[in-house]
Amino acid sequence: MSVKVPGGLAFWLIIMAAPLMLNTNSVLAEGACPVSCQCQSIPDAGWRAQCIEQERRLLANCGKGGADLSSSYQYCRMTGPDYVSGALLVDRVDITPIGKLEDALEQSQLLSWAVRENNSLAVVLQDQGDWRGALLKRKRESGVRKQVFQLALSLGSYFEERDQRTELNSLYTTLIERNVEDADLAVNEATEMKAELQSLEGDPNYAVRQALVQRILRNAGDSLAFAAEAARRNKDFELASELWGRSADLSARLVAWKEEGSSKPSVVTFYRQRAAARWYEAGLMALMGDDEDSANVAKQRSEALWIANQ
Repeated sequence: MSVKVPGGLAFWLIIMAAPLMLNTNSVLAEGACPVSCQCQSIPDAGWRAQCIEQERRLLANCGKGGADLSSSYQYCRMTGPDYVSGALLVDRVDITPIGKLEDALEQSQLLSWAVRENNSLAVVLQDQGDWRGALLKRKRESGVRKQVFQLALSLGSYFEERDQRTELNSLYTTLIERNVEDADLAVNEATEMKAELQSLEGDPNYAVRQALVQRILRNAGDSLAFAAEAARRNKDFELASELWGRSADLSARLVAWKEEGSSKPSVVTFYRQRAAARWYEAGLMALMGDDEDSANVAKQRSEALWIANQ
C-alpha cells in the first residue's frame, strides 16, 4: 500500500499493533493535576456536564490517590474527542515535526521492515518450539509498531499543515486497512493457539505459551485501536466507533483469559480499565457521528467495567 507524495516518492506504510496512543484516560502522577479533560468539545450536553463534574473532582482530589489504579480520582474517564490520551492506553504519542520528507519516508520503510522481521522471526521461533524467544519477538514487534504509528501521525500533521488532503486521506486509509488486516490475522492465530492450550495443562511450557497467546491478542487489540484513531482523524466517526468497539471486545476477552490464568488482581484491573476506556471511545465516536443510541450503549458498557473495578 502506498501514499503518493511530491516527487514521485511512495510511502510504504506497514502498521500493526502495540499498546498505544494516547495514554488511557490518563493516570495522574502523584502531585500532578490534569489541566483539562477537554470536556467542552463533547457535543452532547449531558455527557459534557458529567465530564465537567468529573474534572472538578479530579482537581479537588489531585494527588490524593497516589499510585492506586483503582482510585476513581486517577482518571479522566470522560474526555473530549481531541484529548490526547484515551483508549490506546500507553504512553503519549509524540507528534514531532517532519524536517525532510524523504528522510521520514525512508525511516518509515526501515521501521516497517523491522516490524515484519520481528513478526516473521516470531513465527519461526513458534514453529521451533522456542516460546520464550517468540514472546520476546512479539513484544519487540509491538514496540516498533508503535514507532511506525507515531511517525505516521507526524506525517499526517505534515500533510495537514500543507493542506495536502489527498495524501492525508490516503495515509489514514492505509493505516486503517493495514491495522485491521493485521488484527484479524492475529486474532485468528491467538484463538487457534488458545484452543491448543486446553490440552496442555501440566506442560512445562504452558505458562510461557499462555503469555504468548495473550500477547498476540493484546497486539491485535492495539492494532484495532490504531485503526480507530486513524478513522477518527479521517473524520469517519462511524468506522472509528466500530473499531474502538472491536478493540474493547478484545480487551474484555483478555480480562477473561487473565482471570483464567490466575493473574494478579492488578493485572486484571489494568485490562478491564483498558476495555472501559476503549468502550468510552467507541461511544464518543458514535456521538460524533450523531448515533446517540449506539453512543449510550457503548458508554454504559464502559461504566459497567469501571464499576466492576471498584
